[in-house]
Amino acid sequence: MARETIDRRENGRYRARYEGPDRRWHSRTFDRKADAKRWLIDQLATSNQGRWVNPNAGQVDFAYYSAAWLSSKTRIKEKTRAGYRSLLESRILPTFGRSRLVTISRPMVGSWVHEMMEEELSPSRIRQAHQCLAAILEQAVDDGLIGRNPARRVELPRLLQPDHRYLRADQVTTLADAMPSFEHQTMVYVLAYGGLRWGELAALRRG
Repeated sequence: MARETIDRRENGRYRARYEGPDRRWHSRTFDRKADAKRWLIDQLATSNQGRWVNPNAGQVDFAYYSAAWLSSKTRIKEKTRAGYRSLLESRILPTFGRSRLVTISRPMVGSWVHEMMEEELSPSRIRQAHQCLAAILEQAVDDGLIGRNPARRVELPRLLQPDHRYLRADQVTTLADAMPSFEHQTMVYVLAYGGLRWGELAALRRG
């Protein structure tokens, strides 16, 4: 069973300490004893559940780790790589670049998403930026640098559904009559009543 202590320092703060699975003592200091107890319970629980991560492992800067993450993506297309780089430079690094991995929390990620929404960034772009951040942090979990991904289950804006306009039968006829050829008229009727998408229509062959 892990050994743990909470002692009050000369400055009045409380230091929580425990012996980790690595046989080393780990500590953190708090203003309140209740916070020290809460942290200690959480650390011991993750240790007992086999989810313990060395608190010192996640001290690497996010900017440094994200660069290594992008370099490790050897199976993606150059266009995809450029997209990741754009998201990092414009949206992710300005907020998290100087943060240590271990200090990034779910409230921080949530505030970041909210700020992008206030900038009226499109929901799809926000989701792309969040997906990139979440992928990097998930890799950090796999590498044993952090215990959990703080980007998980963060509330994201809903994707806007396009406004669809549907023609009445008489409007379909009017549109077809305005076409320059019989082939174009046929195309209008097939799209209107056949339920095909444009790509499916383009792939049709006479037989």
